[in-house]
Amino acid sequence: MSVVLRVLALSSGLSWRSAAVVFLVLLGYGMKASVVDTAAVMSDSQIVSSNDVDVSIWDTTPPTVISLFITNGGSAKNSPDPGDAVAIGFSEPIDLSSIKAGWDGTATPVTVTIGNDDVSYAGNDTVNFNVNLGVIDLGAADYTGAPNTILAGSMEWDDRRHRVEVTLGAYARDNAVVTSARVERTFYPDSGIQDTGRVSIDTTAKPTKTDKHF
Repeated sequence: MSVVLRVLALSSGLSWRSAAVVFLVLLGYGMKASVVDTAAVMSDSQIVSSNDVDVSIWDTTPPTVISLFITNGGSAKNSPDPGDAVAIGFSEPIDLSSIKAGWDGTATPVTVTIGNDDVSYAGNDTVNFNVNLGVIDLGAADYTGAPNTILAGSMEWDDRRHRVEVTLGAYARDNAVVTSARVERTFYPDSGIQDTGRVSIDTTAKPTKTDKHF
């Protein structure tokens, strides 16, 4: 993402041919200034008519995941089933192709797997996607048994809220369990996610919320 700064023209009493425009170029996490003689690139008439110069500075702040919602929309409460939804919110617009190649944000099919007793997450059940979103640690082992529960899904991008919304569809393998557990869920974003300026996501920021899920 870039932010355009408007640099106001120097006072009319100063010769534009002898003036220099300072461009601030953000390199990595530092700033470097370079001076360019405007006479080499602009005529007097162009300078007078434009009266200002555009300078682009690239934002190198990594995006973060700021919210995670798992809501019930199906017939079963506290159990992953068709109609339930997962919404993952980001701090800024995301390069959607870093989540799925060629994705333009419109509804697209995905596969959602409820993993049973995932040893990588303290033996808790997890939510996994077949795209570069990440993993949700559900905080308990009560959502599925062996083998894993697999559901079809539909993924869309909400541009206003900067978030991915996944709605669960039909079961590919039905082994979901109804639970009354009120647990702490944590989202671990995929390290391949980038913002529109191609800055990789900060994977240390993991939204956590204690609640009943699905």
